[in-house]
Amino acid sequence: MWADPHWPFRVKINLIGLFSLGLPTAALTVESRWSPLFTGESVTLKCEITGYDGWRYQWYKGSSRTAVSESQINTFNISSAKDQDQYWCKGTRKDRPTSSQDSNKVTLTVKAVASITNNQVFVGENVTLMCFILGGVASDWQYSWFKKESSTPVIEKPTYRISPVKKLDSGEYTCRGKETSTSRYSNPSFAVTLTVSGEYLPTATLTVDPASTVFTGESVTLKCEITGYDGWRYQWYKGSSRITTSTDKKRTFTISSAADQDQYWCRGERDNRPRSSQNSDKVTLTVRGKFTDFIFW
Repeated sequence: MWADPHWPFRVKINLIGLFSLGLPTAALTVESRWSPLFTGESVTLKCEITGYDGWRYQWYKGSSRTAVSESQINTFNISSAKDQDQYWCKGTRKDRPTSSQDSNKVTLTVKAVASITNNQVFVGENVTLMCFILGGVASDWQYSWFKKESSTPVIEKPTYRISPVKKLDSGEYTCRGKETSTSRYSNPSFAVTLTVSGEYLPTATLTVDPASTVFTGESVTLKCEITGYDGWRYQWYKGSSRITTSTDKKRTFTISSAADQDQYWCRGERDNRPRSSQNSDKVTLTVRGKFTDFIFW
């Protein structure tokens, strides 16, 4: 039987395992004490890729694939609502791997600021709430005020004045801004809480002496009394005009002519709460010839 000298033969195959390694991942970190941010503030974003060197870092905003910057550390100044968006980064290099995976996304938001003149008031007092974008130009923004759990604005102005305050006005208020050029909204402000006491402002009581008929040339004394609190400054009014303010609860003047005929009333103000009283009832001084009638209502 013929025999092949090369049979049997041995074949040696060296297999080289090919392992598919995932691209390195870019990690994005935010260096800021605050979130959300206010306009005028800045935030620093840092892009890190471990395991390889020689990276060029590319920064992206939103869904755009056009890089807005190419450095590892970027500081962004928040100038307006258009700077609100998602930011992310990735890396490229000359050697393999030539790129990284995209980083995680971070969202930068602009926040409105709300303030209130007094957050604890009595029924009948006045209170003013103000909304603004820190560092923003007032004319560039439109503002809306919201009461807690309502999506309907109570007013669309930067300043919300409640006068006079009612018990039902108690609650939490937030505001937000809309940039007029882009129609983009800021984040809502932190809530401010208004607490309205069920107690009404103290009432000023006006009395007249003498209460009988007063003739032209005689003097009349008006007395303004407010009970329950001290330290009042008394404001005296004739018609709709304030004529004087004094710490004396009494005011004496002489009826000299028909020009003194008018309605007179008083109110109080003080440095501590409650800072004002309710208005007193009005007294009408009616001049007729040589005497004056006092009419109360």
